[in-house]
Amino acid sequence: MKSFVVAFVVVLQLVISIAVQVLIVRLVGVGIETDVFVAVQAFAIVITTILVSACQSAWVPRFSTFEERGGSFRDELSVAQGQMTILGGVFLLFILTCGFWFPLLFSVDVGGGQLYFVTIAVGVAAFFNTLSTILTLAIRVSGGGVIGESIGLLGAVCSLILVVLIVPVYGLEGAVLIVLFRSVLVWALSWRILKYPSFSMVRGGREKEAWLAMRPLLYAGAIYKTAPIFDRYWISKDAVGVLTVYTLAQTAMSAFATVIDRSLCIPFLPIFSKYAEAARYSELRRSYRGLLLKVAALFVLFILAFVLVREWVVGFLSLFVFDEHVANMFWLFCVCLIGYSFGVVSGNVLVAVFYALKNTVTPTKIGMVGFFLGLAIKVAAYFYGGTIGVLLSISIYYLVNVLFLIIFLEVELNERVSG
Repeated sequence: MKSFVVAFVVVLQLVISIAVQVLIVRLVGVGIETDVFVAVQAFAIVITTILVSACQSAWVPRFSTFEERGGSFRDELSVAQGQMTILGGVFLLFILTCGFWFPLLFSVDVGGGQLYFVTIAVGVAAFFNTLSTILTLAIRVSGGGVIGESIGLLGAVCSLILVVLIVPVYGLEGAVLIVLFRSVLVWALSWRILKYPSFSMVRGGREKEAWLAMRPLLYAGAIYKTAPIFDRYWISKDAVGVLTVYTLAQTAMSAFATVIDRSLCIPFLPIFSKYAEAARYSELRRSYRGLLLKVAALFVLFILAFVLVREWVVGFLSLFVFDEHVANMFWLFCVCLIGYSFGVVSGNVLVAVFYALKNTVTPTKIGMVGFFLGLAIKVAAYFYGGTIGVLLSISIYYLVNVLFLIIFLEVELNERVSG
């Protein structure tokens, strides 16, 4: 019952978040400004993903097993926040150089003043999103999954109301400030729920075990998790507005993946850690296999439903959101990205098992090799198939990544079971 409630709250949160993005695009208009907005957001999301993935690899097992190790949950959280603050601060310093790197990453022409405003505001929002993710994870591990997701829902509702009131008057600048406000609000409420845990940056800087666990993921993530930026580089070469539609489609498919991940997969993370800690490798294998089968079944049902309701989706979007051409483009982009969405969820499950086994090297190597192969495939796909070719190559990349993760994980678990 609790998983159902969490899933329901997550669905509401993500539906409203997508509505906020769509409404901003609708009010501002598909064009250069929205292309800049979504490009900057994509960059911020990539950095946030790198930081959160690294921190999660180090701290999920510690949050889940602190009692067995004789530690304090509040102390662990304080150190985790300290480390994320240090990493986030480095990211904010990099954001200040956006005038140099933005033109190199995206084929979007925009004035310098607006670029700095959008990039710095979205960068600060990403910093607070990173801190919020750690707090939400801590709330969930301590048994408050519904509360953690409800805070995100409240932030989404506030954003929707503010978009309706502010964006028609202040345009893109108002939208950017709303993004920043939501991030700060969710962080502040999460911090309050956990009774204001401290930011121990000194202890975080000295926490050698966590840094060692995060180091390979930070280094490798800075390379292979930047794939979405390269994807947008090629797509930004298409007509004005295509990058915006692609981002909305990816947001929709990511939202579906997030619903499954948060409601079905994340509750298994502490279980994976406890099985691995107790050397119960056969049960760990059965657990992750069963979870992957459930994920696959959900995606099969989703594909069938999404194809069957095509006319309804396109008709609805044409009537209330976009013109018919953009609506059809959005639906087609979503179909091309189904493999991407499945790969994200399945990949998160498999990587979580590796992390529970305290093996951060194998998934990192797979990701690194896949990144460079994927780059070559995407370049070829762009020249032979344009934007659609790039989208299909994204899905293929994620599916192949999942396949190799399964192969190497099965080998490792077989060795541990037989050993």
